[in-house]
Amino acid sequence: MMKKNVGFLLWILLSIFITSCTKTYREADAEKEEEIVPPGETYTPEQMHNLNVVYYVPSDILEIENWHYRLSGMTLHIQNYFHENFMRYRVNKKFGLEVNEANPEFIRIHYIKSNRRQAEMQEKNASEMAQEVLDYFKQNPEAKQSDHYLVWMPKYEGAFIKHFYPSDKEGFAFCGVDYTRWNPNYLKSSRAMAAFLTDLGLVLKTFAHSCFAVNGNVGSDADFMSIMGANKRERSTAKSQPIYNYKHYAGTGGSSSSFIAGTPGKIRVPIWDVRYLSGTQLFNEKYSYEPFEVVIEDFKVKSWAGANFVVENDTARAEVNFVVPQDTLRITCKFRTEPADVELAGVTLFDDPWLTYDVTGKRDSKMDEDEMEDTGFDAYGMYMDAVSFTKEGDCHVVEFVYPMVNHLNMLLTETSVSTETHELRLRFIGKNGMAYPHAPRSIKGVKEMRYKYKVTGVRAQTKPVEVPYYQKHDIAEKDFYGGTWGEIVEGME
Repeated sequence: MMKKNVGFLLWILLSIFITSCTKTYREADAEKEEEIVPPGETYTPEQMHNLNVVYYVPSDILEIENWHYRLSGMTLHIQNYFHENFMRYRVNKKFGLEVNEANPEFIRIHYIKSNRRQAEMQEKNASEMAQEVLDYFKQNPEAKQSDHYLVWMPKYEGAFIKHFYPSDKEGFAFCGVDYTRWNPNYLKSSRAMAAFLTDLGLVLKTFAHSCFAVNGNVGSDADFMSIMGANKRERSTAKSQPIYNYKHYAGTGGSSSSFIAGTPGKIRVPIWDVRYLSGTQLFNEKYSYEPFEVVIEDFKVKSWAGANFVVENDTARAEVNFVVPQDTLRITCKFRTEPADVELAGVTLFDDPWLTYDVTGKRDSKMDEDEMEDTGFDAYGMYMDAVSFTKEGDCHVVEFVYPMVNHLNMLLTETSVSTETHELRLRFIGKNGMAYPHAPRSIKGVKEMRYKYKVTGVRAQTKPVEVPYYQKHDIAEKDFYGGTWGEIVEGME
């Protein structure tokens, strides 16, 4: 009898445990009425310059019920996400909003009923759509808080998530995501986020773009992934498109058996974007969007190994007397700014492999070459703070030590010989919100400030000696090569 009672008690406890575990998700996904305290009439701006938040609705559809509450919560989440990322680098800044005094769960969101139908509110119409929003603020000048706009839209056929620059000093984030499931309550559950907030990562990335940040990745030496980059590619017959890191933010939806939780703690804003964004209008009262130029007086790349080999991918098969060195580059750039008194926060070096595909799935080197195409999703970045610069007369000198083995996207394949173009390029980050190059004018910079080289993968050999697959670069053949700075490995010429 005692055994039966114990067994029954354990069954009861197990049932309570299972119920409590499932309740967490069900509450986030519940189809029940929410008690929402309505906002008052007074909104208080948090800073001198605050984000303009808009709900922009096509003329032929209705706004989604409770849009003000839902989109207020999602905007506050975006604010908190960037603040947390800034704080990882001890930068205590957040962009400002106009917050309701009676209920701080609401922020001011300007409602604009468009004169355009949803068929006329597609990505190709972004310029005209931005102008309609700008006209609203022109007619209501007291409502404008800054030159940056977060434009929420309902999720309709053809709705899009994309940044747009009406001018060199204005940035838009168009986010056509609003429907009843786009709800801040789902932020409490990773499963609910994966099922209903799959666009959240793209919205976060698009907001950063609207503040003039550009694509860039971190190397395998980092324990997190950049929200502005991609580490993987989709692979099918003749197609290899990037899988952006932000897709991991929300995880994968589907049934409970196939569910994979998201990893929001691993997807971060890289240090160079934190240093840049913290100087922009939304984060810095003393911002300046006055452009500056950079003149590179000297650019030199030295190779540690001296024999051009960069990566060895199959050490287990290599013989003891055959060692493929992993090259590390020392890159030195001597430059000056125009005007000379520009205060720099630092400089980012990007190593960008040209592995971009067009919409048809074909390789398109013209997109990689185009300075206005933001194809740097797999560009490995390294940041050097201005405190590490040295001075030579009127010039600054910055130096990077770049371990090439950390690059995660050297080549497409490891099974055959292939050669891919790479380029080294720099982004100079001002303290007050301007960078060179500046994204609305140029994303990658002029041709003369981009240093191309090639990486070749060599297939494994078994005769006369077992040689593993390896990759080599041709930097030693370029006019910016400065020789070796380490020990040359004998027998590897």
